[in-house]
Amino acid sequence: MIDIAHLQWSNISNNRLNYRRKKTRESFTIGMLQPAIEILNHYSENKNSDFIFPILSEKYDTPSMIQNRIHKMLKSDK
Repeated sequence: MIDIAHLQWSNISNNRLNYRRKKTRESFTIGMLQPAIEILNHYSENKNSDFIFPILSEKYDTPSMIQNRIHKMLKSDK
């Protein structure tokens, strides 16, 4: 969940996802299949943040705010 929350549009290039895991700092480059591209297209229609998914935004600017927000989203039943 932490890695998904931190994904940004800048992590996407040529239908590939490039990111570094928060916990291990390991880097990945993964090709995306059509279903993943369609999900990204859905979120890009309402793009109002550098973040892909509506979990984090620029207003969560401290580590404790980020941690609290992710914790809250994990407890959410949405």
